[in-house]
Amino acid sequence: MIAAQWERRLAPRAVIAANDDYLPGRVNFSVRGGAGDLRRWLRDALPEATGEFAHGHDRATGGSLTPEDFELLLVRLSS
Repeated sequence: MIAAQWERRLAPRAVIAANDDYLPGRVNFSVRGGAGDLRRWLRDALPEATGEFAHGHDRATGGSLTPEDFELLLVRLSS
């Protein structure tokens, strides 16, 4: 719900809301907003990831990654 609320305020940017250690050793996150298919955007940024992510709706997605994979995802999305 956090990402959805901020999506309206920060449009047209994509918004990522994350929770570290909700599940031990994982970062759970949701993504809303931006342009295009968010699932593809995540998969293209981290094709080698082994976690569960980039499922759901093209405009509302997220996942669960190791902290290392999540950090790498953020670095790649910001470049």
